[in-house]
Amino acid sequence: MTERCTSEPRYLRVRRYGSALFHNAIVGAFDSLPKGVRERLDHVDFLCGVDPVWAGLTSIETSDDGRSLRDIAYCDYLYTQKHLPADRRRTTIVLPTECAANVWTIRHELGHALHEILGWFGPVKPITEYARTNAYEAFAEAFCAWREPGYCGRDLRSADSRADALFATLS
Repeated sequence: MTERCTSEPRYLRVRRYGSALFHNAIVGAFDSLPKGVRERLDHVDFLCGVDPVWAGLTSIETSDDGRSLRDIAYCDYLYTQKHLPADRRRTTIVLPTECAANVWTIRHELGHALHEILGWFGPVKPITEYARTNAYEAFAEAFCAWREPGYCGRDLRSADSRADALFATLS
């Protein structure tokens, strides 16, 4: 019987990223989160350095705002994977290019995954210009601000006390 290596974080157990840049950024993003949040996000998959349309993860080629899903970072939710058999649907953070291989982008996308896991908690106040896009972006931006006090150049953590309280209970 083979023993499982315990020196690597659990959230990296079977994933292959194709580049050390992706690996290091994903580890950095997870390491910046409290244990309770990391555990909730442990099941999230990553698709790195690959066109998600070509890989069959999605059949949609553009985002709601017209950007190509072939080259932007995004969180692919279970409900958007209806074209896949139920047993193959997994919340997946898509990082198609190495430009997305940074802690800040990955943390934002993990915020989207957490939003799905929590049953679409909301609404939260849009605390940045980008957060005004929609409720999904508002949640992800609030999550980023909660983890990084200087997010967007100022402390935004107290901008939405309800969201802050939620994030604190997850720690």
